[in-house]
Amino acid sequence: MSNQLFNELIDNNYLVIEHEHAKITKPSQKKGSPLDRYRSELLFFRHEMGCSYHDIVKWLAIHKNVHRSHTQVALRIKQWEAEYAKQEKLPTKKV
Repeated sequence: MSNQLFNELIDNNYLVIEHEHAKITKPSQKKGSPLDRYRSELLFFRHEMGCSYHDIVKWLAIHKNVHRSHTQVALRIKQWEAEYAKQEKLPTKKV
């Protein structure tokens, strides 16, 4: 809807907005990469089955309808591995 049409509807009382009920909201937060949904499968294919990044990209495109380059998949898997390595190095408190 154009801005002019919107203002005209409000001026002619065709569109009534109650200001006490109107809320100004923030834009939604970034929901993350679509690859995050398939994290366990991607790590399984890469580490347990020894699949290449190209094979993983083909699987994502055919079975999950997610289209990413093999570079993006590789970077995301390396990021997950780095996060896991940091978790392993954190000292745990024994009770």
